[in-house]
Amino acid sequence: MATLDYFWRKAAEYTQRAEETTDEEVRIFFYRLRDAWIAAANRNEMLEALDVHVPLRSSSENSVTGARH
Repeated sequence: MATLDYFWRKAAEYTQRAEETTDEEVRIFFYRLRDAWIAAANRNEMLEALDVHVPLRSSSENSVTGARH
């Protein structure tokens, strides 16, 4: 699995490429790629935070509504 550092490095790479190009369509494309890597990094950070802070429930525990799984 890719690390958060990898996601942020890819976002930085595409930011740099966007700033270096003179073609407006290519610049927009690179910024879209950058935005996708940023979104992936943010999702991954959220999932990692959930893994750390929310313990997994066993199948025998009650859900929030009190119903059994």
